[in-house]
Amino acid sequence: MDKMDEKVAISRHIIEACVRAANAKGWKDAAGVLHGTLFLTCEPMSLDELSQETGYSKTTVRLNMNILSDLGLVRRVLVPKDRRFHYIIETNSVSMRSAMMANMQIEIKNMLAALDCTEKYIDQSSAMSESDREKVRQRINEIRRFYDQENRLLGLIGGYSTDDLIDILKRASA
Repeated sequence: MDKMDEKVAISRHIIEACVRAANAKGWKDAAGVLHGTLFLTCEPMSLDELSQETGYSKTTVRLNMNILSDLGLVRRVLVPKDRRFHYIIETNSVSMRSAMMANMQIEIKNMLAALDCTEKYIDQSSAMSESDREKVRQRINEIRRFYDQENRLLGLIGGYSTDDLIDILKRASA
């Protein structure tokens, strides 16, 4: 087996897993392929290198790397004597956790705002009967309760490290 075939064989499983994870989140395969490609690289890769390695256009690479960077899965770095951005897999668990929690908080905030707006429109709507409005209000309140609890939970766990949380939960379940 030549070096290229060996490299493909080594990276195949991680790239396939990253593609499945990306697809589960509603993203295109490119996000998973790029994320998986960075898993096994030892040095930061430029957009050109990622494009050449994966076969995706630089535009596709740039868009997906911005998404992965915003999510805290990869990190954009500058390489000395090179003005281009390079990317490397994020391995700092604190950074990854912070980015994940920030994204969850954004989703919660967006949903709570949407529920508030929807409830205002329902209250002013003449297209719905009072009975239907009440049913929808009740559903909105149930959904709002879930998001409020998740928001509260994120606030509580944000003050602890992952290791601390594991220890707390182990003690609580013992």
